Amino acid sequence: ITGKVIHDCRRTFRPLTLLDGCCTYSVGDNVNSFGDFSDIQTAVDHLPDEGGRICVLPGVHLANLAILNREGITIHGCGEKSILRPTLKDQDQPVIFISSSDDICIEGLTIEAARGVGILVRDHGDGPFSHSTNIKIHNNQIIAQFLGVGIIVKESAIENNIEISENKV
Repeated sequence: ITGKVIHDCRRTFRPLTLLDGCCTYSVGDNVNSFGDFSDIQTAVDHLPDEGGRICVLPGVHLANLAILNREGITIHGCGEKSILRPTLKDQDQPVIFISSSDDICIEGLTIEAARGVGILVRDHGDGPFSHSTNIKIHNNQIIAQFLGVGIIVKESAIENNIEISENKV
């Protein structure tokens, strides 16, 4: 066959048997991206007890995410393309709240808290974990009126192994 080759505009789709990846679930905003869920809290709530990895796809995500008494969770975004803002009714609440949890990583997100706190780690001691340990807040861009990152724990952040690194606040 001879002739001019045209661009194939069909989207490729991997076979369902080959969809294994590093993300347990993906979250899209249903405008710029589409994932397994359209809400980050719902994705976290569906993770198994041993945790998993949530990939936040590009777009603006309204969230007041609460990670309470959990372990082994990574929330990973696409840098400046994955924007988290508080919901309209909870503008003064943290965009991400972590309490009494272990092995939590927040990375690669743009967090905009125009009237409140970007990320707050605060212990209450009323769950399977008496205090938050092994928390990593890494490579995020955080814009907040009140507080970019707040740590209120029973032990010192060093004893709890809380790492805050390479963020732009």
